[in-house]
Amino acid sequence: MNDEIFQDFHPDEKYTTRIKNILTEYPHGSQILREILQNSDDAKSTVQIFILNHKTYPSESLFDSELKRYQGPALLSANDTIFQPEDFKSLVSLANSEKIDKYDKIGVMGIGFNSIFHISDVSSIISGSTYVLIDPHARKYCKRKPGQRGFTTDFLEHGLLNSHPDQFDPFLVEFIKSELIKKVKV
Repeated sequence: MNDEIFQDFHPDEKYTTRIKNILTEYPHGSQILREILQNSDDAKSTVQIFILNHKTYPSESLFDSELKRYQGPALLSANDTIFQPEDFKSLVSLANSEKIDKYDKIGVMGIGFNSIFHISDVSSIISGSTYVLIDPHARKYCKRKPGQRGFTTDFLEHGLLNSHPDQFDPFLVEFIKSELIKKVKV
């Protein structure tokens, strides 16, 4: 048959609608910390640090000037494991967890991490030398394509720690001060 006579027709749920539905399913409050702890446990972490940071950080050397609004108060979390490729894949596959067939894992639904959007519009993750920004609203930071809901980069390979130090200050300043940083792989 001729492909030109067929038009796309498929279920489609807006990403922000899906996040809203997840937030309805996950209660506001301590559930966020439990989800982060479950992810740490699944990753075999032996240390989990939470810091409620009330500070505002410099914003002169960010990836994009529009990211300035996220240099303020934040919940910071760190553990002593590094994300594996399947962990990053799970972050972008809502309700399609890479842990589904792993019986030693707690989080298998692929949605728990998104409970953090109860307290944040944007989430950033640093694991090893990888920096990830997740933006459900698909703002056009860093000249991304329209509709792109985040980005990832190897910040060490590209020298971003030196060229954009303000982007990393909220992460590094607080964890370097912590005595537990010795156990955390940054």
